This record gives sequence, C-alpha cells and structure tokens, in this order.
Amino acid sequence: MTKRNKLILLALPTLVVILVLVVILNWHVSTRVRISLTTDKLVLRLAGQEKARILDSVGLKSLVIEKFESIKLNPESLSVGNLEPGSTKRAGTELTIAQRPIVITPRDGRTQSNVTFEADPTLPKSAIMIDSINAQPQSEVSLETTEELTDLILRIDGQRSSGHIGINDRFNLDVDHTSIAGVATRQKESRPATSLSGKLVRASPLEFVSQQDSLVLVLTFPAETSSVLVPQGHLPISLIKFETLDGQSGNTLSSLTKDTEAEISFPDYGQKFTKVVVKKPDFIFLDNLENFSVEELTFNPGKKGILVRLNGVANRISSGSKGYIKDHRLSVYDMIWNDHKVIAIFAVFCWMLGTTGACYKLFKEA
Repeated sequence: MTKRNKLILLALPTLVVILVLVVILNWHVSTRVRISLTTDKLVLRLAGQEKARILDSVGLKSLVIEKFESIKLNPESLSVGNLEPGSTKRAGTELTIAQRPIVITPRDGRTQSNVTFEADPTLPKSAIMIDSINAQPQSEVSLETTEELTDLILRIDGQRSSGHIGINDRFNLDVDHTSIAGVATRQKESRPATSLSGKLVRASPLEFVSQQDSLVLVLTFPAETSSVLVPQGHLPISLIKFETLDGQSGNTLSSLTKDTEAEISFPDYGQKFTKVVVKKPDFIFLDNLENFSVEELTFNPGKKGILVRLNGVANRISSGSKGYIKDHRLSVYDMIWNDHKVIAIFAVFCWMLGTTGACYKLFKEA
C-alpha cells in the first residue's frame, strides 16, 4: 500500500465523521413545541374524530348573528323601540304575538342580514348567555379582534352551525334586512331595519341555525372579565395561521399583537434550549401538525389581543419575514446530543472501540 493510500485510508474516518456531522447539524426533524402568544387574529382547522365545543356558557353584553338561516325565540312580550339606560318603561307600541316561536329569517336575496341582541342596558350586570357551539372536524374557525376592545368576531366555515342563547332579563333586539314571522304590528309597512325590546318566556332560550356552510358572530364581552373560549382545555387542530390582510394594500401581515412577545419552547428537553422569542412584524409559520392542540384561548377585553397556548409536534416551525425565514425545528444533532440514552450508548461504544483497539495491539505485540 502506497503512502498516499495510507494517508487517504487514515483520513477517511475523519472525512466520514465531518460529513455525517454536517448532515445531522442541518437535518431538521419534526419537533414538539409549546407556543405562547397574543394575536389579533387566528384561523385554525379542527382535527380529530369528534366535535369540539366553542364558547361554552359565555356571558356577553351583546351578540350580532350574521349568515344565519333562522332564529327562533319565544318572547313573553315584544315592543317597538329599544330600552334606554336609566329608563324602566317599555320603548313603544307592544306587538301582538300571533304565534310562538317567533321566527326571524333573512329577506330573499339579502346577504347582509343580521340580528343584534343586547342585554338590558338599564341593568349593568345583565348578560346574554350563549351556550356551546359545536365545531366539526375539518371545519375552519377564525377569531378576530376589532377596534372596539370588547368585541370579537367568530367565524365558523365548512359546516352548518347552531346554538342556544339564554336571556333572563329584558333585552333589545335590532333586525336588519330580515323578516319576522309570528308578530302583528299596527304599522302597514315594515321598515328595512326595526328596533325592538322584549323578554323571553322563562327557561325558554332562543335558538339559531346558520347557513349551509358558514356562521358569523360578533361578540361583545363585559369589559371587566376575561373569557375562556375553549372550555374543554384541549382543541385538536391540523392547521393554524396567524395572518391578516392589510385593508389598504391588500398585503398579508402578521397578526401577532403589537408590543407583545411570542415564545416557542421545547418541553421534551426542559431548559436545555433557549426559548425562541418572536415579535411583530415577524410571522410565525406552523405546518404538518401531528398531535397538535390548542390548550388555551382566552379573550380579555382589558388587554389587547387573544391569548393562545399551543402544544404538539410540527414539521414546520419557523418565523421571520418573507425575505428571511428561520427554521426553529431541532436538528438530529440537537436531539442526539441532548438524549441521555444516546449519549450513554455512544460512551459505551467509544469505550468498547478503545478497549478493543488496545487489546488488539497488546495481543499483536505479545
């Protein structure tokens, strides 16, 4: 064997080790992460095999229902005009209830029909209670804040949704581009928009049913309380986005709340890896989710944004802008170096290799 071949043979293990090291340092794999952030908007797609509950027993000051097919209510009384703060009188002419339940439907050809229920403004602690809305697997749920700190827009696409609303006190009812069946009025012609006030029969919640594939609710929460939007504390998802559209330019922007920090940590490795911190205007991208779930969705009107906590495995975990995206998945090297079992096996292997080499040399010289 020539000297050159001996040098090549001697250098070959080193070259192989360097090559392997380069590969495992740059080979990123699916990683379990825990993410905590505050966002102005999120869109998620439900996973799993069972329906998930959204907004279970949430108290509201008012509720706007859009994209509905029908709303049924059983009022004890119903009058023209709204209740005003500081007034205990009925707002106007009492309507004759011809049949129960009263049914509110969109007018033919109207796509912007909406109905607003407002808790009695003469009673500061009066509230509207919305029972759980079930979201089916593969349906998409979006939550978005507005300029009003107490308002939140909920949209569910890909399913027909329904729900119940309980109102114990009197309430205001505003209808726009709708038809009301079951009431009679002295007015010869109905107006395009009507303001009413009423009170439901005791223990008789109203029921709403959405259009075939979509439901939109505008929720107004009490300013002094925070509300948990995922009552079961675990919502399996297959997709989640934190993006919004700029109303002026039409560009896609990060929906992370301004002046807040998003934190990405690695729960399987304790404190071995530093938390990743992301701030607006950077995006957070998550994709190819496995056993991924929303652990918390909380809306606090006293603070900006929606608090979100996520946990699960993803094959894409990155952040940044369109010009620079950073991959936050762990590499094979990270996982090997921080796995005690792998380190122990590697140590035993090195010990056996060294011992075998030493024994071979001793027996050869003997």
